[in-house]
Amino acid sequence: MWAPPRAAVSESSRKTGRGATAWSSRVARRSVPAPWRATAEAVWLAERDRGRWLLQAYLQVAPLAGSFGPARLFADLLANGGPLQGR
Repeated sequence: MWAPPRAAVSESSRKTGRGATAWSSRVARRSVPAPWRATAEAVWLAERDRGRWLLQAYLQVAPLAGSFGPARLFADLLANGGPLQGR
């Protein structure tokens, strides 16, 4: 399973324990299909650090866009500079 770079976890999220690894492990414990998990993880990643990880989020969902509708919608949003809450 893909994991965001260690730097994707902000200092404040390290202090509270709400980092990339904590999120990934919570989702991985559930029986969530891989395309849903990867898309949700990309959305989460895109919202970190005021959009600092948008490219990484796009690179994660782009391969799924051809066969998975939610990933296609999110990849289109990222590619066209659409609004993300929290930016």
